[in-house]
Amino acid sequence: MLSSGKFRTKDLVDQILIQFNTLNASLLDIRTCFIFAVGFAGAHRSNEIIRIVRKNVVISEKHFTIFFDKRKNDQYKLGHTVFISKSDCECVCPLSITKKVVKDDSG
Repeated sequence: MLSSGKFRTKDLVDQILIQFNTLNASLLDIRTCFIFAVGFAGAHRSNEIIRIVRKNVVISEKHFTIFFDKRKNDQYKLGHTVFISKSDCECVCPLSITKKVVKDDSG
C-alpha cells in the first residue's frame, strides 16, 4: 500500500487472485484469475486475452508463452509471442493459474 492509503494496481490484482484462486475454486473463478494474471503480467488488451486458444499456449517449468496471431500494433501481420514467467507466490502466479485453466479445458 502506498503512503497515501491508495493501493497500487499490483496490490489490487493480487487481492483479486488471492480471493478467487482457492483450492475449491470453480472453473469460472480460475478463468477470472487467468484474465487478471495474464492481462497484468503481459499488459494485454482484453480483446487479445479473450482470443487466446490452447494451441497458442506453451507451458514450460519456469514460464509459459502465448502466441498472438493478431495484435493491434502488429503492422507486418507476423504475430507476437509473449513470455510470462513464474512468480514466487503460487496463489498469484500466472504460470500456476494457466496450468489450472489448461488442465480444466483438457478434460
